[in-house]
Amino acid sequence: MRYELEQQDIPSNGGTDEEWLTLLIQELWFCIKKRYTFDETKIHVNAFKDGYTTEKVVVVVKKEENNG
Repeated sequence: MRYELEQQDIPSNGGTDEEWLTLLIQELWFCIKKRYTFDETKIHVNAFKDGYTTEKVVVVVKKEENNG
């Protein structure tokens, strides 16, 4: 699946489109290094556009016993 960058995806932060694309590529490398899935990468990029970052967390939960 190919993601097409639309004009509305580029924040109007006073920078150029090239500057934004450079930042976006850096964030995509971040996602690759963190082994994010495609869906996790989309979440990260949307968070990045809003000035946030993401982190992948593993949660340990007690396994329920199956009495069957």
